[in-house]
Amino acid sequence: IDGTVGAQGRRLDFEAIGDASFVPPSLTTSAGVFVFQRYQREALTFEGGLRAERQAIDPSATSGLPGQSGTAISGSIGALWKRSPELSVAFNLGHSQRHPSATELYADGPHEATGQFIIGDPGMRKEAANTLDVILRGGTAASWQISAWVSRFNDFIYLQPTGAVADDLPVYIYRQGSAMLHGAEVEMSAAIHHRGAGELLLRLASDLVRGSLSDGGPLPAIPPLR
Repeated sequence: IDGTVGAQGRRLDFEAIGDASFVPPSLTTSAGVFVFQRYQREALTFEGGLRAERQAIDPSATSGLPGQSGTAISGSIGALWKRSPELSVAFNLGHSQRHPSATELYADGPHEATGQFIIGDPGMRKEAANTLDVILRGGTAASWQISAWVSRFNDFIYLQPTGAVADDLPVYIYRQGSAMLHGAEVEMSAAIHHRGAGELLLRLASDLVRGSLSDGGPLPAIPPLR
């Protein structure tokens, strides 16, 4: 068995300056601890990880907005079966939680870089997801990988267009809801030229993501097939 244990801390003192600042000043502090362990037995490798993070966001007193704090817990377990030197299969199951950001909580104004008038929600809860993914890898002269995943979210945070206009910009508002996302990725790479210690690689890749809310409506801002 081998693994890693660690800790992480962050302090973000944020202030946007100028007429177009759409998020009030805030102080975000977070502290986290994590552990990752791996056990290998012949052709099988088992992995597991756990992370806990405590975060607090305090907006400036002049904003009149409430602060928010909480603890997010994330963990995963997985297995890798190396069937042969040319073929392996991996399975991973994970649960993750994410704190909302200061922008998602407190935004209220024009974001000129994106051409949107954005409104946050100070009562937003942390986001949680359960995810399953399967990865198939192989190759000799050329390496390839095929993966597929599905995630079920509670309180998924997304930016929803409202159809309204403010300051000549379309209004978008941060919302939460139950959602399902799934996707797949395909990748292949092969060395097509060698010269000395160097080589030229050809890489082909494609990925697809789809997402929908629990009521069946599509999630906004989902990227197209790439």
